[in-house]
Amino acid sequence: MLNNRFVKLIAFLIILAILSSCGDNPATLSAPDEPNQDVQVTETSNDVMTFDETIHINNCGGKAESKQVAQRSFSTNIEGAAQLKVGYEIVEGSVTAKYGQYRNISKSHELAAPAGTDMEFVLRWTEQTWVGSITANGSSGTYNVHVPISVEQVSSQDLGCGGSAPVVPDNPPTATPIVAVIPLTDTPSNSELSVRQSWSTNGVVLTLESAALGKDNSWWHEFTFTLENRTGGEIFFNANDAIIEMLDQSYTIRDEMHSYREFLPDKLANNESARFVVGFNTLYEYDPLSTSEPYIYIRVSNLSRIIDALWKIDVPH
Repeated sequence: MLNNRFVKLIAFLIILAILSSCGDNPATLSAPDEPNQDVQVTETSNDVMTFDETIHINNCGGKAESKQVAQRSFSTNIEGAAQLKVGYEIVEGSVTAKYGQYRNISKSHELAAPAGTDMEFVLRWTEQTWVGSITANGSSGTYNVHVPISVEQVSSQDLGCGGSAPVVPDNPPTATPIVAVIPLTDTPSNSELSVRQSWSTNGVVLTLESAALGKDNSWWHEFTFTLENRTGGEIFFNANDAIIEMLDQSYTIRDEMHSYREFLPDKLANNESARFVVGFNTLYEYDPLSTSEPYIYIRVSNLSRIIDALWKIDVPH
């Protein structure tokens, strides 16, 4: 009888252990408030686009050839991801998965500027684009996918160093309209650009076209910019929020924009551009021409999506 009771006790303990292990496991419980992770990606259109890119390499002070590689790769641009209540990585991953066969495609072109030249190159890019919508949790957004197809060098010319006349190319390129296209890559935040180079952030492109230090042999310094909208839709600008500063080599602010602005737009339609001029009068303030500094910086902040763009400018002495 005792052995029979002992066997029944052991059996009861085994059954109790099995029932306990089948209880609620916190790792497998579903959170009732967790958003639906199912993301629907629907393509609405596709097209092949061609556009020109101007690249400047100043090698006036160089003693050897200076090279630069221009490259574009598979990229995605997503608008409205925040309102989907799904992590951005999930949304981007869903779009990338749909076009996964193109993910490793890239095109590049090497440019070379001989010593003692100030070269300007024009590259013509062709790319395949797809546009579509993203839906999740009852909300929607849009996406653009860009894959480079080809790149060719249209022209090159030496702009000349030290005030010499620029060399005109034998076969200057014909004007090609810029189609609606979003730049594939943003400019890294720690970049230092040169005159005639462009800063891109989420489809907004700002180019410093020219820098005239000591214009008309005075304390007047004038900078001309071109602002472009390649976001795929209309974009608005608040001119009162924009800050344009002149800085020294240690990034110390020496002068803020205070003289005038011309044609700084309130808004730009897709693929529309506008040129504006910024001037500094440093007669009674910091003047780069009166110092021994070899270069200064111009920084543009809070101009729509352009948060902190920087151009390095040689100071003539």
